[in-house]
Amino acid sequence: MDAERPYERGHFTDQTRGWRAGLPTAFAALLGRPLDAFAPTATYALYHWDDELSAEFFEFFPGTDALLTVATSDPEAFDEEYPLSWTHWQLDLARSLFLLDGDVPPQVAALSLDPSAPVVTGTDLARLLAAGHAAPDDLTMTVLARVAGDGTLFDAMRAATWTGGNLSDLADFRTGAEAEPRWDAALAAVDHPVLRDHLRMLCLAEPWSRSDGARYLGAGDCPPEFTWLAERPSHTLLAAWEFGESQASSAVFRIGG
Repeated sequence: MDAERPYERGHFTDQTRGWRAGLPTAFAALLGRPLDAFAPTATYALYHWDDELSAEFFEFFPGTDALLTVATSDPEAFDEEYPLSWTHWQLDLARSLFLLDGDVPPQVAALSLDPSAPVVTGTDLARLLAAGHAAPDDLTMTVLARVAGDGTLFDAMRAATWTGGNLSDLADFRTGAEAEPRWDAALAAVDHPVLRDHLRMLCLAEPWSRSDGARYLGAGDCPPEFTWLAERPSHTLLAAWEFGESQASSAVFRIGG
């Protein structure tokens, strides 16, 4: 048992047992309204962009078969001890989006989701690679990786905040760091101290968010990597985060409904 977490030794016994029960309240604090205020018939999905994942995608997921599956990264690709890493997610690569840069063959344009820009799903990218119309070494692309989920807003937010595991998987709040006052105040509604501190790490003020945790943007500020997706019909940005010095970002979207 971690000596720095006395609540796990019984100081917060009732809260420790019920920390997951606080997730709907926590998500409502971040979203600005309760989960049941959102359209129940819509699909909700978390997408993630990471500069290194985009640049070295085929090193993390070699071959074309991975593009047709729900996949996890090579466990040695990153330090998985870090609790706020995309390596903890399963990625729905078949439905992930690949925004291709530079000159692309006409076969790519024919499968593009956008007539004005070459954007393909993982399924279509696998088809292009298998047919020899594109080669991994020749591709420069922005990868909007779709995190696997059941389509509910609760599940998308749970993935976005890394709260799908156990209490011991939650991040400690960095000593001396500061959360953005707006979100710090909103998260005061979360009773469980460990869950609250974990979420505060995802709502850090600058400059703290440049080295640890994340900066929460809410729905009012779309990370530039997700502009194309946010402009798609039937796609509504609900929550977004930026990591580091614009080295990664995540966004939860409502699709349809």
